[in-house]
Amino acid sequence: LALIIWTFNWGALHIAAPVLLLWAFTGSITAWLNAPPREQHARIKSADEIFLRRQALRIWRFYAEFCSERHNHLIPDHVEEAELYEAPRVSTTNIGMLLNARQAAAELGFVTAPEFAHLTRQTLATLHKLEKRNGHPYNWYHTETLAPLLPITISSVDNGNLAASLYTLRAGALQMLDLPLLRPQLFSGLHAHWQLLLLQKGLPDQITGQRLPAADAGIEQWTAWTLQMESTDALALSTNPHGSNLTGEAAWWLRETRQRILSINLLIRRYQPWLLPEFASLRSLPELAIDLNAPLPLAVALDYAIGLQLRFDQPSSAVTEQLHALLPDAIDQLRALNDSLQTIADEAFQLASQMDFSLLLDKRRKLLSIAYDVESETLRAETYDMLASEARIATFLAIAKGDIPQQSWFRLARTHTIAFDRPVLL
Repeated sequence: LALIIWTFNWGALHIAAPVLLLWAFTGSITAWLNAPPREQHARIKSADEIFLRRQALRIWRFYAEFCSERHNHLIPDHVEEAELYEAPRVSTTNIGMLLNARQAAAELGFVTAPEFAHLTRQTLATLHKLEKRNGHPYNWYHTETLAPLLPITISSVDNGNLAASLYTLRAGALQMLDLPLLRPQLFSGLHAHWQLLLLQKGLPDQITGQRLPAADAGIEQWTAWTLQMESTDALALSTNPHGSNLTGEAAWWLRETRQRILSINLLIRRYQPWLLPEFASLRSLPELAIDLNAPLPLAVALDYAIGLQLRFDQPSSAVTEQLHALLPDAIDQLRALNDSLQTIADEAFQLASQMDFSLLLDKRRKLLSIAYDVESETLRAETYDMLASEARIATFLAIAKGDIPQQSWFRLARTHTIAFDRPVLL
């Protein structure tokens, strides 16, 4: 094109140059998109990590604020800023997104494991209540009444997304059993809350003048700080709207930051009381073997607490007697949390397994229909016939579950085109 322009008009080179640049740029992007993935070893910069954590926390706020009892522990489709109108409907894709967003929040330290388990079991309980066909939830439900929305359909894409989210939830819940309850991520999450809190206006001096533990601080320094902050007057005002001048965003972030502090402290008091400062003198005892730099995985913490109770069956001092009195409740809490996470994993697997994707298969074409109409009990004639489509997850999982034949994978078109001497999947 540049050559043609140059041939007919020497003075048009100012047009040809941008065209050549665009051609080269597009070629580079196409080559990058079509290249095999590379394993990345570089660490992101500290400033970028802070930025990303803040954005993740802002995103999580949507789920934390609007996944409520009003919506039966589901999520509204969207919230309109004018008068904060919450659209009371949800798709199965967004139910799965809620479950996985909560997992991400736990990974980033925005919720504790007990909070994750409690909230997730509420959502799964609602999912069990939903009217279904062949194990498939319908495409849309009213979040307040749980009634399916007309026209009642079963979507291949949305339910493929939900099944993938349920399998992801199962894996994550089982992994939590092998992770410590009191992880460094909880303090990173609290730090992100504090940073966003400090961006608000009108905060009391007790908040703005507060110094957090250093970035390399250990669990002992952080727990001492959170326990001390619990009784801070400025944070206590967040639960008393008449005692604080803060409103709107500032009030919300103050309440949420205080809740993070309380949740971490509750995690110590109720699940691992041997980490409390008043028992610091016991940590040097060989029989306790407490290493704050190597927190116990949840499943191991239960056995540790039981062993600790046996060792202190006859307390030798007032301190050991005090700890011994706290252990029975800690054992009960740890056992309940272990059972709860295992139940979440089992229920997630059960719900995904019950979704029979053969219902959505066009048996003649061996492809998934876009939807099944429940009222007429018929499949839509349109099918997903391209590999590069949003139904790829559903097709993959349906084959893995044994619901549809393997041939369905190879019926998905792999049409390519040549762009800049490279084949690119359409």
